[in-house]
Amino acid sequence: MLHESVSLGLDIGALTVKLAILNEQGDVIERHSQPHHGEIFTTTHALLQDTLPNRRIARLGIIGSQAEPVAQTLGFAAGNDVAAIIRAVTDQYENIKQIIDIGGGSLSMITLNDAGEFTGYQTNTLCAAGTGSFLDEQAARLGIEYAQLDDMPEVASPPSIAARCAVFAKSDLIHRQQEGYDKPSMWSGLCRGLTHTIVMTLFKGRTPAGTTAVVGGVAQNREVLRWLKEELKVELIAPPSPQETAAVGAALNAPRLEGDLPLDRLLDSNLESTEKTRRPKLTLTRSNYPSFEVEKTDLDDGNEIRISRWPADGHLTGYLGIDIGSTSTKCVLIDTHDEVLVDIYRKTGGDPIGATQSLFRSLSALVAKRGGQIDILGVGTTGSGRKLVGAVTGADYVINEITAHVTGAMKVDPSIDTIFEIGGQDAKYIHAVEGRLHNSNMNYVCAAGTGSFVEELSRKMGFDLFSLGDEVLGVEPPVTSDRCTVFMEQDARALLRKGFTPREVMGAVMVSVVQNYLNKVVGNRYYSKEKVFFPGCDRPQQKPRGRLRNPAGS
Repeated sequence: MLHESVSLGLDIGALTVKLAILNEQGDVIERHSQPHHGEIFTTTHALLQDTLPNRRIARLGIIGSQAEPVAQTLGFAAGNDVAAIIRAVTDQYENIKQIIDIGGGSLSMITLNDAGEFTGYQTNTLCAAGTGSFLDEQAARLGIEYAQLDDMPEVASPPSIAARCAVFAKSDLIHRQQEGYDKPSMWSGLCRGLTHTIVMTLFKGRTPAGTTAVVGGVAQNREVLRWLKEELKVELIAPPSPQETAAVGAALNAPRLEGDLPLDRLLDSNLESTEKTRRPKLTLTRSNYPSFEVEKTDLDDGNEIRISRWPADGHLTGYLGIDIGSTSTKCVLIDTHDEVLVDIYRKTGGDPIGATQSLFRSLSALVAKRGGQIDILGVGTTGSGRKLVGAVTGADYVINEITAHVTGAMKVDPSIDTIFEIGGQDAKYIHAVEGRLHNSNMNYVCAAGTGSFVEELSRKMGFDLFSLGDEVLGVEPPVTSDRCTVFMEQDARALLRKGFTPREVMGAVMVSVVQNYLNKVVGNRYYSKEKVFFPGCDRPQQKPRGRLRNPAGS
């Protein structure tokens, strides 16, 4: 038996389904939020089943980034998110000039005039920086549960942590941990970095005007509100239960419902059967793939030492090149004829000087072990740490990475005109004409098309990075996002829950990384359709092959 007539608002976002129920007087009598983990139909159905017994839905409004398929399945048109947020906020507060909405996968700002009417809208790009997803990823890395945040002390001057990309934030967190900062300090630094990203993204240098409301799930985070208030220097208001604010507005703006709500249709939907959406099988045909077979010594101090040629008299004379990257540091010794003698590789570990010293120790130990001697005729440095290490070592040349790549590629093949390079935290496109740099581009503040993300996710999935390429050959991967590391990883988790194997998921991620690189770094620039030079490292026999563990049981 039906006891009351209500208005229902649903806000189906990137991560969460939010629900608000209003009585006939327009008062909120119930609010709920539930993470959907990519299963929007079953989650929405379960929420409605739990909250609607003995109630008659008189009005229904459905909004959110994932609202359209649910609305269509139920036979409705999705509502307007902006109108819902404005209605919910202006019904509670007067003289609001800006409304900032910080959700799980989106960031936006609505500007209002003195009458509370819409005048403008600003949103983020296809990136998780400034959103709840970004904070979720970093909290997981730090081992922080959101229930712990209320007990964390306020940190007056937290360390600086990059919040422009999840991969770069991870690197900063590792460095701050090495420097001895505790979790509250790093969390506060993350929140301060996030608010700076929010302000730069939404205001773009403009001065905030008047009282500002903050809604969305992140508005529940007191550290974000604290630093946001300090950045904006205006009165800041967060409504009660800000995560459901848009759902309340959807209920207030909801059209009248004719007939019963066909809930069972949500369980019949095929939208979540993404196993039917696959990419073509992954194959690899190598037109010219050189052998990397060289003599390798035992690992020393975590370093990998490879000997390409050892002089008969044991006297190594030549030039030393050092590439100090964000993820790894490498050195190579070439003779006076530009032939490689020895190269050594190790992880940078956030300590470029220490990593370089370790390479030097390994080189010296190798020469001593073989009873030889070494004469260095000159030193050149490149990579992100080139200036620091160049100064410490007294390098003869400090060379940018673009120049170094072109010079090295021309030595291998002077006919090369296109270079694709994907590093640990950056990616480069280079176009050369007659052996000289003509055009180049790099990724900006996104690491979605770089190696660090692939390395981290492959480790979580139980794969060895150096055999991953062979592991994914032959799979028909499902579709994942290519716009951001955070969204790619969310897609990967959702696919595992739907029954895809880790091998299939990693195949999908590899395709997404390539698409991100081609779309964001190469873009519409020229590249050769005949020959592309792709530098990197291939050490498949140095590491154990195959799966390291099987977290998904498949």
